[in-house]
Amino acid sequence: MTLVTLAFFADQAAHVADGSSAAGAIWLTGAFAAAGGVTAVINLAALFATRREVESLEKRLGETRAELAATRKELTAELAQARHEMGEMERRLNSNSEERAVQTHDRINDVLSAVSNLAGRFGVDTHK
Repeated sequence: MTLVTLAFFADQAAHVADGSSAAGAIWLTGAFAAAGGVTAVINLAALFATRREVESLEKRLGETRAELAATRKELTAELAQARHEMGEMERRLNSNSEERAVQTHDRINDVLSAVSNLAGRFGVDTHK
């Protein structure tokens, strides 16, 4: 619509509308519609959610929060279990390492004892 037409509607509305007559209301409505007001109101209304949409969003948000809380509990339990298992594994590794060290020392002592016996048989002085 052109500016001339909009100006015409505005002029007619100003002459007819005094706020109490039906003709003034019709002219104002026509001017509003001609200016693209209906589209503007529809576009503005589209920015807002209905009560059902808000309730649906709140419900989905509550469900998502509940799912996240359950997942967090599961992950916390898994983490606690992993920490416990790591402690047990560390104790087993330390125990195995100590056993290997004792066995190695025992073997070394056996070898040294055998070498001492051989040295005595051949009359070799090991303390030079």
